[in-house]
Amino acid sequence: MKKMSIKTKLMSNTVPLALMILLLIVFMGAGEMNTLKEARQIYYEKLKVMSDQLLTLDRDFYQAQMGMDKVVQYREKGNDQFVQEGLSDYKENSKQVEEGFLAIRQILDEDPYLRDEFKAEGQERSCGEILDSSQNTFNTWKSGYNPETGEGNYGAQVPRFNSAREGINQLEDALEAYAPYLVLQLESKIKRTLWITIAIIFVVLAFIAYLTVIIIRYIRINVEKVADSMSHLANGEFVKVDEKNLGQDEIAQIIKNSNYLVDTLERIILDIKRIVEEVNRSSTELASTAEQISATTDGISEAVQGIAAGAVQQAEEIQSANLNVGRISDAVSKVRDNVDALEKTATEMHTESNGAVDQLGKLRQSASDMSSRITEITDRINATSAAVANINDKVAAITSIATQTNLLALNASIEAARAGDAGRGFAVVAEEIGKLADDSAGSADEIRKEMEKLLGQSGQAVKTAKEVQGTNETQQGVIHHTVESIDVLIDAIRTTVNGIESINESARQSEQAGQGVADVMASLSAISEENAASTEETGAAMEELNANINILSQSAEGLQRLSGQLAEDIAFFKN
Repeated sequence: MKKMSIKTKLMSNTVPLALMILLLIVFMGAGEMNTLKEARQIYYEKLKVMSDQLLTLDRDFYQAQMGMDKVVQYREKGNDQFVQEGLSDYKENSKQVEEGFLAIRQILDEDPYLRDEFKAEGQERSCGEILDSSQNTFNTWKSGYNPETGEGNYGAQVPRFNSAREGINQLEDALEAYAPYLVLQLESKIKRTLWITIAIIFVVLAFIAYLTVIIIRYIRINVEKVADSMSHLANGEFVKVDEKNLGQDEIAQIIKNSNYLVDTLERIILDIKRIVEEVNRSSTELASTAEQISATTDGISEAVQGIAAGAVQQAEEIQSANLNVGRISDAVSKVRDNVDALEKTATEMHTESNGAVDQLGKLRQSASDMSSRITEITDRINATSAAVANINDKVAAITSIATQTNLLALNASIEAARAGDAGRGFAVVAEEIGKLADDSAGSADEIRKEMEKLLGQSGQAVKTAKEVQGTNETQQGVIHHTVESIDVLIDAIRTTVNGIESINESARQSEQAGQGVADVMASLSAISEENAASTEETGAAMEELNANINILSQSAEGLQRLSGQLAEDIAFFKN
């Protein structure tokens, strides 16, 4: 079966169908013959029933006539017993005759052709007409004479009786002729039906054969077209079947599906070729990009190394700044000691001034002592000014270090931005360093302002001390103005005490600011160490990134090689 053509297969399917139809014809013929036999038997039985009914009717009619004759004969003889028996036979058989006519009419009503149209040979009337005539004659016979009363013309009864029986005999003859006629007509009808059926079957067979040939030819032509299209496809050529004048059957669907397959494959091949070209181009670009990234990572590695060196240098500078802040703290502590001593001296001056009011006699000696002490105060104030100037120098150094640290953090942020995601953590560290540098510069600026304020107050104290000294010299020159001069001196001492207290407060604030700067420097030192560690981790990450880029470059070369092989395979298809 596998090696048989479609035509042979379809023909092999048609032959069994033809054989089945022939067998059906034989079976139908046998069935029709059986039907004929069964119908013949049925009609024979039906006609026999009717014939028996006619015989019974004829017999009953005869016995009714005999009963009437018996009544008439024995009435003349005066034998009433036989008269009553004759009347009984007459009445019973007359009733049976009426019932017989009714039964025969019912049988004839079942076959209108026998009742109205069929006429036996030599007869001019149909069975229905004969039955009507016989029944009318019987009714005339029955009404023509009354055996019970003796009324009527008895002599006319015999011709009427014979006429009615004549009609019954004619019905019997018609039934005897109708049976062969009916069988012949039935056989003719069955044969005609059988031949018509056979003719129709042969016409159907011829039509089926014609359709089979057309369908076989249609299927064979279209299958050959599809096979030719598939053959071209196997050779790498995209050739479709012409879909012109196609129907909606399965063959048309196969052709449409094969054309769709060819279109789909052609589109897929074109897409694959385009993708292969794009993959080839992309792999080339990927290899070139990998080389560029590799060169970039080398530059980033060098930048990270530079940042590491800068971080080390920054740590050293921060340590140096931390030392300077310690020195500033020591200087501020000394300033506070001097101010405490100055405050103590001023308090003593105030006490002595008050005592001078009570001891006017010792005014000159006290004024001399006071002048000496004012000189000492001036010297100490000058020493305090020198210490404050030294603090300002250290603050300027802290500001310079903070500025350099800020610049270094800015450079680190720029290098981290160039490194991309790999330098994101380092950028956060650089930002924190910049903030700490800004805080250090702000704290140093506050210290500088406090020192400038301290210098101003020290200058004011020196000026005041000089005025006191001048006043003391005036007091020595002008004795009578001693009291007034002492009052001025007390006021000046009070102002000096207030200035010294202000200086002491500024010195305490400077000491606190110096401690804050020291803490900031410690934080900067820790951050510098973390910065150096981060640069080392960044360098390791850049080395790992460089290794991954080398792997990516090798993968791009492999992808380019595979795309070339795929392009050679796709070149088999021609489009």
